[in-house]
Amino acid sequence: GAATRLASCIWPDQRERLERLRAAITLALELRVPVERADALAWVDRELGVARPGQATVLYHSIVWQYLPPAIRDALRSRIAAAGAQATHDAPLAWLALELPDASSLPQLTLTQWPGGEHRVLADAHAHGLFATWLAAQQAEAER
Repeated sequence: GAATRLASCIWPDQRERLERLRAAITLALELRVPVERADALAWVDRELGVARPGQATVLYHSIVWQYLPPAIRDALRSRIAAAGAQATHDAPLAWLALELPDASSLPQLTLTQWPGGEHRVLADAHAHGLFATWLAAQQAEAER
């Protein structure tokens, strides 16, 4: 089914990556994590269009931005920012993303938090989870 189709996207010589995927699928099945197929814009509208007092909402994605047409990326940014503008201290929004800032760089893990809209680059990382270089750790080391 879907798990086999997803595994087929991994190159045969990438055994560790395949093992991580299988472990993630096993965990998702054990925890009964719901997975749904949805249009990105409709999903963001639905999920970020509801205030959740007493809860923080976290929108996370990794290595998907490059596969979306520019118009869809722009629309998503706009809708996420609009949802952020509605966030409160009682119902904050965090946008956590692991994406390529440009074609010549490593992916970056970024965090934007609302209310306030503070944006930070947290780490440079490998697209498939092999490593992350936490920038706060580098900054602390440089300050010593």
